[in-house]
Amino acid sequence: SQLEKIQQEAAREVVAQIDSKLQSNPTLVEKLGCDISGLKDFIMSLRVKYPDMKMVLASAFGNKPQLLVALGQNPIDEGKNASQIVRAIAKEIQGGGGGQPGYATAGGKNLDGLSNALKLAEQLLM
Repeated sequence: SQLEKIQQEAAREVVAQIDSKLQSNPTLVEKLGCDISGLKDFIMSLRVKYPDMKMVLASAFGNKPQLLVALGQNPIDEGKNASQIVRAIAKEIQGGGGGQPGYATAGGKNLDGLSNALKLAEQLLM
């Protein structure tokens, strides 16, 4: 229970930083130093707040590479798909994943591939 509270508080801080960055630029591609698997509910609320949002987060938490792609409604309407993007960039970390058009995640085995995954993500978001 104590650990869960600490993790939730850390997630809230990370999301507050993300929120602040999205206010000035709706596109965010970034590597974080925390477990991104627990951010889904927070990210979903940001998708509503920022309809132009295009976000890719990466993490090497617990020596396991993780990727998260989230899109607001406008990029989805323009033909972008978070699930397709996450599958394409997950190849860089020797992993796989999936999800929905607005939110998708992936995990993998190759930590060294995270930088390449983020570079590819930037290209795919444009």
